[in-house]
Amino acid sequence: MSSQKLFLSGNCGDWTVTDEDNFCIGEGETPDEAIASARKHTDAPIETYWGIVKGEDF
Repeated sequence: MSSQKLFLSGNCGDWTVTDEDNFCIGEGETPDEAIASARKHTDAPIETYWGIVKGEDF
């Protein structure tokens, strides 16, 4: 699953990390919580509004 592309999206307490098929991988009230939730399942890079977050960066 680590070669998969993931995306962070949301706002105001409802953030999700989804894959290319819009399947939810992680969620949280903040971007950091959503990324941490996704990291429990994968170390794939996550595209965010501030850039790419690699598995080893979080």
